[in-house]
Amino acid sequence: MITHQNGVFHIQTESYSYLFKIDDYGIPEHLHFGMPVGTDLYYGTYDDKGRIHPAVRVDEKGTKYDLCTICQEVNTPYGGDYYEPSLVLCYANGNRRSDLLYTGHEIFAEKPMPEGLPGIRKGETLAVYLAAKDVKVTLFYTVSDTTATIIRSMKVENLGKEPVRVERAYSYSVELPNKPFKAVYLSGATAIETQWSEA
Repeated sequence: MITHQNGVFHIQTESYSYLFKIDDYGIPEHLHFGMPVGTDLYYGTYDDKGRIHPAVRVDEKGTKYDLCTICQEVNTPYGGDYYEPSLVLCYANGNRRSDLLYTGHEIFAEKPMPEGLPGIRKGETLAVYLAAKDVKVTLFYTVSDTTATIIRSMKVENLGKEPVRVERAYSYSVELPNKPFKAVYLSGATAIETQWSEA
């Protein structure tokens, strides 16, 4: 199930919740990915806690806003966010800065199929539209009807006349808080697939 309430998107499966919001600046900010929670827990989550950082932006009200202290749904380079970028675009003049801002969203009963590409065919889908310069980026979040999974993909469109080169485009990335985590994953090779590993 996908809901949108007070600027917070809540994507739910039987097993977990995925939440993000569009902040006051139009940046999609990741809030939670884990055990099921209520949307009402995530109003007004940003607090700069008095941090001073060279990448702090100050708006017309004098509010400090540091991209290095929030988790974004899509990271792009050279805008004050020093996380590993998930999307890198190179414009005709050599500029690689893309300040992607929210322009709208739609919720579909079934996922729009990507042209010429494989993909899950059924499942409620949220499409979030972002824009920077002449580029439109659509983030798709699909809740599978048959498994407790969320599938995310990204579509990048050049709406201008000048060429834009896509140097990196991760369909999904997530920023985690600075805490000790244990990674559990499956690895292997031919005839020994799905070996349980920890790091």
